[in-house]
Amino acid sequence: MLRMPRLRLLDYRPSWITSVVLLGAFLLQGAMSPLSAQGAANYIVLFQDGTPPAARARAVGNAGAAVHVTFRGVAAASVTVPSARALAALQNDPSVLSVVPNRPVTAWQGATGKSGKGGGKPGGGSNAS
Repeated sequence: MLRMPRLRLLDYRPSWITSVVLLGAFLLQGAMSPLSAQGAANYIVLFQDGTPPAARARAVGNAGAAVHVTFRGVAAASVTVPSARALAALQNDPSVLSVVPNRPVTAWQGATGKSGKGGGKPGGGSNAS
């Protein structure tokens, strides 16, 4: 009997492509709504390529915000921004490319491998030519 290795969720390490796709989803969400912090809010901050984690933490701290997670594989961090003033300071930092709201992102796929209504092609098109 052929035994298949068990994939452990904790062993999964996302590729750089996964990181880029997820970050793109965050950026698209942020592009659709204006940024203005009213009270503490969570954001994803994208930094210039090559910005080390210590420099990211310093930029966030200098703006008056707090780091939750510093991502590996992509120059980004999840932060809490306490005020509009701190948000503006973070957006004006020269090492920061963009600041977008950190919102839940979900994906759903049925047991057949097809999403909700679509026929399996991106954009919901049918498989027939």
